[in-house]
Amino acid sequence: MMFSHFNGLKSFAKVLPAFVALTAAFSPVSYAAENTTEAQVLVENNPDTSPDILVSKASDALIEQINSASAEDKALGLAFYEHVVEQTVGPFVDFETIAYRVMGRDVYDKASDDQRSAFVETFKQSLIRTYAKGISTYNDQSVKVAPFDGAVTKNGTTRAKVEVIIQPKGGKPFPIVYSMFKNESKGWMLENMHLDGVNVGSTFRNQFTQSMKDHKNDLDQVIQSWGASS
Repeated sequence: MMFSHFNGLKSFAKVLPAFVALTAAFSPVSYAAENTTEAQVLVENNPDTSPDILVSKASDALIEQINSASAEDKALGLAFYEHVVEQTVGPFVDFETIAYRVMGRDVYDKASDDQRSAFVETFKQSLIRTYAKGISTYNDQSVKVAPFDGAVTKNGTTRAKVEVIIQPKGGKPFPIVYSMFKNESKGWMLENMHLDGVNVGSTFRNQFTQSMKDHKNDLDQVIQSWGASS
């Protein structure tokens, strides 16, 4: 996890087949094969695509890649799942915006360009690794996208919420609500989510604030500990 004591995200392992479909990073990872797959085409982020359709296609593509992988691919372990995460979901997360909100305006404004870049990159890499660990436990859960209520435009920004229901075999349904906004050039981008009612963005923010206190406001130490504990 992000930090060893970050218990609020332990439930990710239950919901990552859908969650990772929108929440991975761009940075390259080590993997034996570098071929283009149908999944990349399926999840192309077109600004004209409805966000619920995007979520559904990305979820389907991610699960298909896992189910169709060869034994040789899966034998690569975590590197395989990191590759699946990156390949399937790359364009769909505004990591710079999320990292800015996690840091908070005061810390962000005082940070150097190098520190900002380092935190964003560390944040990405830790998420890739966390989600890859989660999807490695995927066990044929049902993923259902709820009926879409439509987007709302306010102050020039179009936003939407997409709800996904994860149904483990014989288990309790687990709802995820994706908060998304429309970038006219990139398409729909993820900016936050709620996992079973828990605001993930706020949880990350609180964790960052506590880490700043623990490290006496030494941002470099916070960045280092964040990456080391993922």
